Amino acid sequence: MGFKSWFYNNYKYLNYPLSFYFISKRLTRPIKGFIELSKIFLFKSNLMKYDMNERIIERPFAINHLPNVKSRVLEIGCADSILPLEMASLGHSVTGLDIKKYPFTHPNFTLQRGDITKIPIPKNYYDVVTCISTLEHIGLEYALDEKPKEKDNRKDKECIKIIFDCLKDDGKLILTTPFGKSQVKPEGRVYSQEDVEDLFKNFVIEEQKYYVKEGKNWIKKEKHEVIKEGVTLIVATKRPRIIVPSLD
Repeated sequence: MGFKSWFYNNYKYLNYPLSFYFISKRLTRPIKGFIELSKIFLFKSNLMKYDMNERIIERPFAINHLPNVKSRVLEIGCADSILPLEMASLGHSVTGLDIKKYPFTHPNFTLQRGDITKIPIPKNYYDVVTCISTLEHIGLEYALDEKPKEKDNRKDKECIKIIFDCLKDDGKLILTTPFGKSQVKPEGRVYSQEDVEDLFKNFVIEEQKYYVKEGKNWIKKEKHEVIKEGVTLIVATKRPRIIVPSLD
């Protein structure tokens, strides 16, 4: 991710990951103060616009679909999110998985660093897996911070299989991702409805919602109303496989 994209994400969106909550400890106080004052000046002078990204709908969606009892939760792509802390604070036992460090701790939170496609994940172990605006980046330059050998190595499909295997029977996957015309951008994939159905062919999709950003507002839409690009929010369940005995 280039400097322009980094700056845009970190300073345009007030609710973008954790940038609004902390500044690197390596910066001295005068530099911290200068950055904060500069942001105020830029916003007040209308030289820079602020906004809310899709996290404003994604995190509440995820939290609202968590079980009402203490559960084992795997949060994929946790490094830039406060969702792991929110879920841990609700009493769930949360494992965060990311290639990057996580700046906070909680008694109910454990960090596991690594690539989900390369590290061991216990099978039939988790009650819930959350994957918030992460699947579209897996295996691509945006996530790896390096150019992959293939333009699209489809590690997202590999990730979905791993999620299926690590969930208990009747376990729940809560996932959000860009939705629209099927394409691969440098920063991530955009999935069509056909892509979604292919990815989730081994799951039962219990709920799927669609949102589009119009001006400064995120508006709920029907599937056919997403003309260009929006976000889809999905709850899917791992149903036990029924083995039919042979009649032979």
